[in-house]
Amino acid sequence: MADCLSKLDCNPVFISATGNDSLADGVLQYCNHIDMLSVPTLNNVSTATYCPVLLASGQLLFGVGNMDINTHFSLNKVSDLDAMIKSAPLVVLDSNFTSEVIESVVFKCVDMSVPVWFEPTDLLKSTKPFETDAWKHLTFISPNLGELVLMYRALMRKHDQQCNEIDVSEENTRLEDILEIIVQMCVSMVAYIPIILVTLGKHGILLCHNFGDVSHLLPLPIVTNLQFKATYYRAFDCHESLSKIVSVSGAGDCFASAFIAGMLQGLHLDLCVKQGLLAASLSLQSTSAVPATITTNNILKAGTSNTFFKWQSIDVSSGHSDLL
Repeated sequence: MADCLSKLDCNPVFISATGNDSLADGVLQYCNHIDMLSVPTLNNVSTATYCPVLLASGQLLFGVGNMDINTHFSLNKVSDLDAMIKSAPLVVLDSNFTSEVIESVVFKCVDMSVPVWFEPTDLLKSTKPFETDAWKHLTFISPNLGELVLMYRALMRKHDQQCNEIDVSEENTRLEDILEIIVQMCVSMVAYIPIILVTLGKHGILLCHNFGDVSHLLPLPIVTNLQFKATYYRAFDCHESLSKIVSVSGAGDCFASAFIAGMLQGLHLDLCVKQGLLAASLSLQSTSAVPATITTNNILKAGTSNTFFKWQSIDVSSGHSDLL
């Protein structure tokens, strides 16, 4: 996400760690457009690696990687962290950090009134915020359907509530039924996590929040009467793009990054979602997770096109809609 946000001129500060090895040299060279001053070098541990294995269709089969360095990362290795958080309009965390690091950063954000975006990253890591009290203070989350189900179950367990078995597949279930199930989960979840963006692969995005008909989400709206709102957006140019898919790896991060970039630019919420979906579409058509085609000019140019104005969203707040 730091890569994509940088290409969209958001100037993020990237916080992570590398090993003292040749892999780190490659990372630093590739990321020369990103602020890497808060990426310490750790001795006696390898730089993280990840290799996605894809089907011919571009779909992810599985991934192979070494993320052990994340268990050695400590916030005390990052200088001026508090000052950076205090000056940030938004802090983005993913689940590669340990639950202890996630909790520490989240509570620093709480103390400084800075909103937090949590990107689950991986199905098996998606519930890390629920291992501590960090989940109580997340502002945005951007799970896919599988991650959302696990996070919903974790939230229900926190409240000692029974969770019925949720059996839904994006491939074998009608879109209307998928949206209805998601809305049922999110109605409960937004009481604790105000803004949920559910990525639905080829189907697009479902945005859920408790702020009614607001046009902007940063700074966080202050409303006297909470009103649940669920809005569905089809994938960008979905009928033509499906045959062009090269790799799904990176599309979710590109969506989130372009959405965030739109919010930071003060764009209308509707346009933030659409430019996020456009960035995801560009990623799908490239072997690079964040392709060179994702630029501020390309995104903004598309945002003023007739395609964007004709691209209608659908209110599914009640859990039912006519998508035909």
